[in-house]
Amino acid sequence: MEVLLNFDMKVFEFVERYVWHPVLDPVMAAITHLGDIGLIWILIAVALLLFKKTRRYGAAMGLALLLSLLVNDMIIKVLVARPRPFVEALPDGWGQRLRFPSIVPRPHDFSFPSGHTSSSFAAATVLLLSVKKRFGISAFALAVLIGFSRIYLHVHYCTDVLAGVAVGIVLGLTAKWLVDKIVSAFSRRRKTGHRKKQKK
Repeated sequence: MEVLLNFDMKVFEFVERYVWHPVLDPVMAAITHLGDIGLIWILIAVALLLFKKTRRYGAAMGLALLLSLLVNDMIIKVLVARPRPFVEALPDGWGQRLRFPSIVPRPHDFSFPSGHTSSSFAAATVLLLSVKKRFGISAFALAVLIGFSRIYLHVHYCTDVLAGVAVGIVLGLTAKWLVDKIVSAFSRRRKTGHRKKQKK
């Protein structure tokens, strides 16, 4: 655990030394707010649900986001119960070496895994496997930015974000597989019913 914590601290130090800039603070805050309660992904899912051609993709995204809320936020976070970086007592004087700025409101829930990252990668995974490649890649790029923003803003450790990526991808794959199975089953049932009507 100490090895992982030291890794997280070094990532924070790298970001502060080589990436941080006052101009980026509002940019990163805006990016992270896109992932608040999965907002941007919910809007995309709703848009996809409006059209028959893309309805199954919207349903898969919605299921992926629901699974992320249940599995990531309500089960894993509670079981692990890792404090946020700005709450936890940091080792070896790291608390004095890092800024830990309050650029965005500080969350009160647990830290591991990152919910923003999990929901973003769950939704982006569905999009990558469903829509045109350029849109899927764009969604993945946005998910990466949202995940990175959580580290930049010091509301998550790097390992929280990496775990969120893994959980999100697994849940996205699961959601798409389940929706595809359900759609295929309904499609077969409709075809069977249509054939029976024709025979009558």
